[in-house]
Amino acid sequence: MTSCLRIVLFFSVIISFIVITNSATTKQTTNFGYCMSDPGSSPVYFSNVIDFGTNGMIDANPIQNEFTEYLRGRFESRTTGPFGAQCPASAYTRQQGIAMRRDYENQLRQGNKQIFEVDWTWVIDPDLVATPGFQHRMPRPGPQLPVDNSFCFSESYGGTLYVAGPAQTGSSVSMANFNIGFTQYLKQRYSFQGRVTCNMGTRPTAARLVAAHIQGARAASKNVVETDWHFDSNVSSVTQQQDEDREPAQNRPLVVPQVSQTELQQARAEATSERPLSRTFCQKDPVLSKIFSCPDFAQAVFVYRVAHRADAGAKEPVESLVDDPKFPCQGCVNGVQVMTWVRRRMLDEKLNPSNQNCVVSTLTKTLNSNTSQVRSHLENFYKSAVAACNP
Repeated sequence: MTSCLRIVLFFSVIISFIVITNSATTKQTTNFGYCMSDPGSSPVYFSNVIDFGTNGMIDANPIQNEFTEYLRGRFESRTTGPFGAQCPASAYTRQQGIAMRRDYENQLRQGNKQIFEVDWTWVIDPDLVATPGFQHRMPRPGPQLPVDNSFCFSESYGGTLYVAGPAQTGSSVSMANFNIGFTQYLKQRYSFQGRVTCNMGTRPTAARLVAAHIQGARAASKNVVETDWHFDSNVSSVTQQQDEDREPAQNRPLVVPQVSQTELQQARAEATSERPLSRTFCQKDPVLSKIFSCPDFAQAVFVYRVAHRADAGAKEPVESLVDDPKFPCQGCVNGVQVMTWVRRRMLDEKLNPSNQNCVVSTLTKTLNSNTSQVRSHLENFYKSAVAACNP
């Protein structure tokens, strides 16, 4: 009896040892990392350091896509490289993740890249949490859901973002027709003259991408209008025409005189020849060059010349046109340039850096609403923004 008990105890110890050993060897370490925009472009945006969950079986694509949409909503960011964002995750502590991000930022600065850290952190959707037994908090392959939810965003250079969806539309709709339909709706309902972008995904993916884009827009103090537009295949079946003479409807005359095609072509040719001069004027101006996108300024001048080809607007010198309240410089204020200028000013003036985002957002909103006063009131606008963010 005693010998039998010893044998049982002996095997019990062995089994316990195996269980403990397996538990120790299968336990996985938490990974920390960050997301960054395409390092081939400039500026390069970096997110907060993120707890990505345990090591192994990490699918970073959903996180990268959400970070990309956040940047588009906030900065109208467009990459010139092969991808929109990447999210490296290989640190075992948050401190290591911060150090890794700092080292890579320094490498990029040595290559004359502008670096901006944005207050963005990826948050896991509880519906995407993997089996608790494996302790993975990252998305893992699950049941294949249909790609049947569509959504659209407008440009937001003017300070307002228009959103449609996500809504279940089926997977066979044409995104080209979707773009046409939303464009027509915005022109008729809101007199919006910019471009739109539509896409589709699974229900949870589409919802998170829309939320990330809106989050970015609101971080830039943009007005977000979530429309009730729905795709109608009977309305959006024509070929989309690119309106290169975009201008806010409220700035156009109520009655547009009929002109010959030859006259229109001549106006466009003259406006086109002025583009390099407008761009050079912007680049040499000590104020405009700091906060304006000079290519967009040249485009705005082109649009204005063609739209007002029959009145004095076609002949007004560019140096006075830029200060004319009737000149709609939509899209001229560049958020990244404003951020760079504000950061340097606040650093030189030894102001509280924690207020930087507030100052940038407040100033950008003011500038977008008062483009004709930029050259004469930039300093006052800046001081008012600083005062508003330092109660």
